[in-house]
Amino acid sequence: MTEAEWLTCSDPVAMVRSLQGRGGERKPRLWACAFFRWRYSDVGMLMRAVEAAEQWAERGEPNKQSDLSCFLVCDRATWQAAERTAKCVAKWAESAEKKLAETFQLQTLRCVFGNPFRRVSIHPGWRSGDAVAVTEGIYFDRAFDRLPLLADALEEAGCDNQEILDHCRCNGEHVRGCWVVDLLLGKS
Repeated sequence: MTEAEWLTCSDPVAMVRSLQGRGGERKPRLWACAFFRWRYSDVGMLMRAVEAAEQWAERGEPNKQSDLSCFLVCDRATWQAAERTAKCVAKWAESAEKKLAETFQLQTLRCVFGNPFRRVSIHPGWRSGDAVAVTEGIYFDRAFDRLPLLADALEEAGCDNQEILDHCRCNGEHVRGCWVVDLLLGKS
């Protein structure tokens, strides 16, 4: 997949396949978790599985205490689990819900992976006390509605990277693993 195709792609499966081999396991696992968190937020058992998978993504190892840690998004084959997550929407009948799910997947793939054809770096001066505090709050509270505040804090710290600022101010879906938040927190 080329950069132009990535930016305009409307097929989550193709996007996930194009990412395989381009990084670790944390981001694809968090992306799959985000979808199941969005889709099944009202199903307690599934949410416990999603939480276990998120913890696995952050720690790099499964929680030995959780029987749910192998459920759905906690597959040891992370990229295959991400691909299965992308494919699950394709099985739904044509409906408004399917379109919403596809839109969510596309927006969150771009949120988590950014533009994989361009590396963006953070100037150390942009990590001001305010920017770091806002970033940590967004991450720990899952308060992605605060991303515009992060853009403001980054600008005040001298950030002039339009890609970063635009991402923070876009109206699309944002989830844990967001490339800007991860960049500021030093996560990969």
